[in-house]
Parts: sequence; structure tokens; C-alpha cells
Amino acid sequence: ESLLALYARLKSDRALMDYEDLIIAATGLLKKQNVIPWVLYKLDGGIDHLLVDEAQDTSPEQWEIINALT
Repeated sequence: ESLLALYARLKSDRALMDYEDLIIAATGLLKKQNVIPWVLYKLDGGIDHLLVDEAQDTSPEQWEIINALT
């Protein structure tokens, strides 16, 4: 079993998510137009500002999340 396959199996067995999994899940959730109002409601009706550090500068997936939230 490869290291990546073992890692995926261990995450699945323990129902865990890593950072990349969270990005994929958030991007998928925010692509559903009927979900965005619910997300904003859960965030107290809106977002005043977002702080984006240099880590997101080259991540298209993270920019998708930022664009969806703004």
C-alpha cells in the first residue's frame, strides 16, 4: 500500500479531514448557489472583511472560496 493510499485510508477510518480536504469541501459547498445565503446567515448575516495572507496568493481553490464569500 502506498503512503498516500495509507494516509487516505487512515483519514477515512477516523473520519478526519486535512487542510486540503477542508478547502475542497468548502469550495464544493460554496459552488451551490442556494447554500451561500445559509453560510452568510451562519456567519451572523455577513462578513465585514477578509484577511488574506500570502499563502492564498497562488491557490485558485482558495480564491474560489474568497470570491464566493465576498
